[in-house]
Amino acid sequence: MNYLVRTIVLAGAVFSAGVRADELAAGTYADYVSEAGEIRLPEGYRQRWSHLGSWIVADQKAPGHGFHDV
Repeated sequence: MNYLVRTIVLAGAVFSAGVRADELAAGTYADYVSEAGEIRLPEGYRQRWSHLGSWIVADQKAPGHGFHDV
């Protein structure tokens, strides 16, 4: 009996998490990421987002060379 209850609870949690993830994707990142994976920033993001920091990759041969803001 205990095994059956745990199985039902686990199945419900897995199913509901998948539904919530789909709903979240539809209203958040799906608006800013194309099917090809191209990322577009929302309008006014510089006024609404907090600047967390900056760094530079100085080696010109390294991937991600240049100045980065997050």
